[in-house]
Amino acid sequence: MGDLMVVRTAAHTLDPLVKAAVEYGPQHLGVPLVVVLGHQRCGAVTAAREAIRDGRRLHGDLQRVVDELLPSYRGDVTGMIQAHTRACVRRLGGLGVTVIGAYYSLDTGVVRRI
Repeated sequence: MGDLMVVRTAAHTLDPLVKAAVEYGPQHLGVPLVVVLGHQRCGAVTAAREAIRDGRRLHGDLQRVVDELLPSYRGDVTGMIQAHTRACVRRLGGLGVTVIGAYYSLDTGVVRRI
């Protein structure tokens, strides 16, 4: 207890409410490090990639995930996950703490900084 503060979203999307939740850690709990962690075979990124590739819209608010990921669109899911992770790190850069991106391999259990 107290070692981690976790904010999880589909495809590590970063809308204003999520950003506020992330900001809470450094500002009110003294969290010194923020890690944006993408993971292998992310289902939300896969669904967004397919929707972008096929030119179709997802139902309801799921389209917001697609819209968030559009600037990071790549031909492969892994590349898209890593590009979006880097974009999130840039967007969180003003928190006043260290913000890093990482990629978690489900196959090996290895987390690699990106």
